[in-house]
Amino acid sequence: MGQGTGQPAFPLTAISKTEFKYDQAKLKIKFVPDDNKMILEQMGNRYELAKE
Repeated sequence: MGQGTGQPAFPLTAISKTEFKYDQAKLKIKFVPDDNKMILEQMGNRYELAKE
C-alpha cells in the first residue's frame, strides 16, 4: 500500500523486490537501497528522494 500526505491509501503492485506501480495514477516507485534513495515517476515527471 502507498499513501501520499493527506491522500487516501492505494494498492501498489510489485514489479520486482524494489519496484512497485499503481496503474490508475500512472505511478511507479523504485527503491535504490545502495544509494539510500527512492525514485518516483508519475505522468512524465521523475522525482529522486534521498533518505535522511
